[in-house]
Amino acid sequence: MTSQTDPVAALHFRSATLTEAAPLIQAAAHALSVRGETLWHPAEVTADALARQYPAGHVLLGELDGVPAVTCILIDHDPYFWPDAVPGEALYLHKLAVLPGMQGRGLAHAMLKAGAEEVGARGGRYLRLDTAYLRPRLRAVYETFGFVYVGEKQNERHHFALYEYAVKG
Repeated sequence: MTSQTDPVAALHFRSATLTEAAPLIQAAAHALSVRGETLWHPAEVTADALARQYPAGHVLLGELDGVPAVTCILIDHDPYFWPDAVPGEALYLHKLAVLPGMQGRGLAHAMLKAGAEEVGARGGRYLRLDTAYLRPRLRAVYETFGFVYVGEKQNERHHFALYEYAVKG
């Protein structure tokens, strides 16, 4: 049953380009910065910068009444965070972003579900991601969906938590 008060029910997913997704990612990044919770710097989330970082990425875009509301980038390998992964066993989710003003309505979980469905459609077993280790609210989004914490990685600038979601096949 579709309801106008239920944005998840009205969400339409489609493949998109980085050029289409970048403004949404930029808006989410800006809103986080304004709240003092910078996650991505503006130069990291332009369409050109995203294309350099994710040249073979598959962009999913969720729209409400034709307006981009949620997006993510799925890649088929992530050697920096998952160097020992078996090829083809997972997709790796990056740059999950929800349009400011639409957050807290279940759109992130709807996108995670769409990502898991993409994994299943490709014959994979896992949806994996990395996120900021010191962001408990962000980590809770993934944990309440069903992601399991499987480790961490640190570099000179950041501390990351690694998560995995087993796709039912």
